[in-house]
Amino acid sequence: MSRSSTVRTRPEHRTGPARFAGIAVAVAVAALAASCSNEPAPPAPPPPAISIGVVHDGSTTTVRIRSGRTIGDALDKAGVDAADGQELAAASKEPLGPNGNEPTYLIDSEPVSRAEVLEAPATIEVLDGEDTVEPTEVVRRQQTITGLPNALEYVQFAGQPGMEEATVGTKSGETVSAVPLDGATPAHRATGKVLALTFDDGPHPTYTPEVLDVLEAKEVPATFCTIGTMVEEHPDLAQRIVDEGHQLCNHTLDHVEGLEDEPRTTVVAQMDGGRDAIVDAVGEPPAFYRPPGGSLGPVIYEEAAAHDEAVLYWSIDPQDWQKPTADELVLDVISRLKPGGIILLHDGGGNREATVAALPRIIDEARKQGYTFTAPISGRPQVG
Repeated sequence: MSRSSTVRTRPEHRTGPARFAGIAVAVAVAALAASCSNEPAPPAPPPPAISIGVVHDGSTTTVRIRSGRTIGDALDKAGVDAADGQELAAASKEPLGPNGNEPTYLIDSEPVSRAEVLEAPATIEVLDGEDTVEPTEVVRRQQTITGLPNALEYVQFAGQPGMEEATVGTKSGETVSAVPLDGATPAHRATGKVLALTFDDGPHPTYTPEVLDVLEAKEVPATFCTIGTMVEEHPDLAQRIVDEGHQLCNHTLDHVEGLEDEPRTTVVAQMDGGRDAIVDAVGEPPAFYRPPGGSLGPVIYEEAAAHDEAVLYWSIDPQDWQKPTADELVLDVISRLKPGGIILLHDGGGNREATVAALPRIIDEARKQGYTFTAPISGRPQVG
């Protein structure tokens, strides 16, 4: 049997379109495989950091922020909070409120806004809103009477106010300057035989009406130093006091003694509270302030003066709160009479039957000695 020969042929080398088609398919498969991969695309590089200088109130702060952030971002990072312009009071230059002038931001002396985007290093100049002073006007007014003591222990002749032309702030009312036109007559202590009756710690629903009845019958004026909480409970009595021609005096809201040693906030709250109660009851503020327990000090004078309240003290105190008899009260008061004396009695704060009983006798005995009764500050000729 003869062996047959096997002839191996060499694959022929193919070229042309078929070859390139295969390559395209391979590339497409590779691209598809890449698109189906779970690996994220590489992140874009962050914007470059740039250096920003912020100039405000004479000092410079340098911060670094990313390009593309705003001027506002740079100011916030620098901790710069520009102020709006304020309208200032004419004399004290205390702020009265915004005047509408907003801050200005400059780069290379050109105005820019907080929203402007920063792309390159820069220096921002920050200018606060410009302040302005309130307008003024010239008014003709009475001069303040001089000569009154810090606290009135005796009746004072009111003096006569002169006239002046004053330049004042139209909003604050502050005085910038004043030119006298007519001279004023200073106040001074009474030299005539006059007395002032004052009553503390009311109005009381029992004793205040009884005191008012005596005063009406005797045709005598008086000053009632009321406690704010009592006025709130009995506003009708406060109104009766005024309607019958008497004066009201602020005796604080709660009769806090030793007030000069309390924080100023307490002083203000007590004095304002007593005054507000009077205004709510009768529609007008009191002319006087009487310190509970005689508590005096700079803060007392300042707060009273700020509200045009003369500080009302006394020179004759029979201490009726210690419950003396009516006879003892009359004897004590009459033995201490002197021209201009201010008599301290009470229509509230406890049992005042003895005070009510003594009152008409005190009036009659004083009149026998030639005394008349007036307000603590009076322009009557008898005051002297």
